[in-house]
Amino acid sequence: WRAISAAKGGDNYVTAHDINTHFTIPWTRGTGCSLALLLDSDPGRVQVMLSHSWSGSFQQTVNAVKTLITMHFLPWDTMMFYCAFSQYQVEDGVENGLSIKEQIDMDPFSTVIQAKPEHGMFVIHTTLSEVYERLWCVDEVFEAQKAGIRLFGLFDPDVWSSRDFCEKIKIETKDATCSEESDKMRLREKIKRGGGFAPLDKAIKLFRRQAHVDLGVVLVFQASFGSMDIDVDNAQHATPSVARSAWHTVRSFYEWFSWLRAISDLEKKNLESIRAVEAEEGVAPIQQKQKLQFSEGLENDKDAKHRRIDLDSIEAVAAEEEPALIEQEENLHYLEGLK
Repeated sequence: WRAISAAKGGDNYVTAHDINTHFTIPWTRGTGCSLALLLDSDPGRVQVMLSHSWSGSFQQTVNAVKTLITMHFLPWDTMMFYCAFSQYQVEDGVENGLSIKEQIDMDPFSTVIQAKPEHGMFVIHTTLSEVYERLWCVDEVFEAQKAGIRLFGLFDPDVWSSRDFCEKIKIETKDATCSEESDKMRLREKIKRGGGFAPLDKAIKLFRRQAHVDLGVVLVFQASFGSMDIDVDNAQHATPSVARSAWHTVRSFYEWFSWLRAISDLEKKNLESIRAVEAEEGVAPIQQKQKLQFSEGLENDKDAKHRRIDLDSIEAVAAEEEPALIEQEENLHYLEGLK
């Protein structure tokens, strides 16, 4: 690991491709078994589907998976499907060992997702690559939507800033690709027949927005209580009830704060719209209407001639004050509408 990290410029730049080449393949060569099955020949039912990019940072991936315990409170022994470890990667033609193509032909990703893992599908985001540049990951969202399972964003909270993650929320999955042209054509056709890419963009945007909120909660939590890092060897003891309670308290506060900020942003947009209309139409028509109503009122007022009201003076004051008064009135109507 140290040699690969040094050659690539640091731990953050070691990818799943590197892990596969230098660790997984040498370890499993000649066995016909995936790394997962060598570690546990009877793993049981998959409870979480992990979706990821092979070009993503492996170090960030490991840290993201830890948050399944610290942020999502899944049991430490939850069974996960992670294709880099759950499929035989060697391509050595060993007896009883399947090739990559033979495994892909068995449609493993769809099979796992359609089995509806009880904790849903978690999509790993790293700063090293955009996960939805990979068409296989787009297809996994397609299958998850079809199966009706929950989607979550997963990330390493120590490397993402709120601003950086916010910039990742919007995506156009129609631009995704994969290494094999035949796979690309097949997956694109399947997605088009199933409703196209737009619904997938919407689904991704939704769970990324929630992940962005999760990141905000983490940053507040860490500032208040310290690091969320865990010792994986003692993972079953990693989340005491007090930490869980603190996490939910911070999360509730942050979501409440986010709601207030959303209302504030909505109000700001409304005021901008009002100003845009005023800039186009001006306030003159409103002033003219009010002047006419005022004049009509004077005509009906028998005592008007005794008051010696100077209309020119009133108009001069109104020219200065009227826009602000109109804006205040509009704001009041808008806030009443929100209530």
